[in-house]
Amino acid sequence: MRATAQQSKNMTISVISIDLDDTLWDCTPVILNAEKVQRDWLEQRYPKITQAYSMLEMRAHRIELIKQQPNLGHDLTELRCISLEIIAEEFDYPTTLARNAVEQFLEARNLVTIFDDVIPVLEHLAQNFSVVALTNGNANLDKIGLGYLFDHFISAADVGASKPHPSMFHAISRVSATAVEDIIHIGDDPVHDIQGAQSVGMRCVWINRDKSKWPESATPADAEISTLHELIPLLERWKN
Repeated sequence: MRATAQQSKNMTISVISIDLDDTLWDCTPVILNAEKVQRDWLEQRYPKITQAYSMLEMRAHRIELIKQQPNLGHDLTELRCISLEIIAEEFDYPTTLARNAVEQFLEARNLVTIFDDVIPVLEHLAQNFSVVALTNGNANLDKIGLGYLFDHFISAADVGASKPHPSMFHAISRVSATAVEDIIHIGDDPVHDIQGAQSVGMRCVWINRDKSKWPESATPADAEISTLHELIPLLERWKN
């Protein structure tokens, strides 16, 4: 575990903010499976779509749609729906299929395999701090089974902007009625999580599960950990 000089200073810590995808579970296999589930559903009912569009082409369609409607970039669920509505119209299919197809995606999207350190550490944090989930994604903590461990859930769709936009991090301060200097954010992404937190003066911890190299051009996080178990003693040292 690496920490900056701030580790030796006494700190007031009231709120712990935590990213979800790739911090609490491995996101890539979850999304790939969810897209396959949605594709299988479409193939059975609306085969012209899957015959014309591969999974990669549907993804490219969403990326192009963001370029045309940048406001959709922070709401991934709505983005998927509108993209599918446009594609459905190409084949004279009812646009209502989009919402139904995305529901299939979302059900599978919440079938995550939580990292082993998540529940014991979150249970400890929940007893000692207010815990906030902060995500650019569309996971549902209640369906995953972790909702009871969080006091607040903040998504990019709720805020109208995505990390690393400062408004996402100010939202933590707002919902918890806590000053940013009394909040610590934990996440896996050097830009979305760490630079975003730093932009509002919030302390941050980089969880580096896969031993990635920190970007040389970026300001380091206040600490780096490889497992959430390291977070508990780190917070104790920061408080004392």
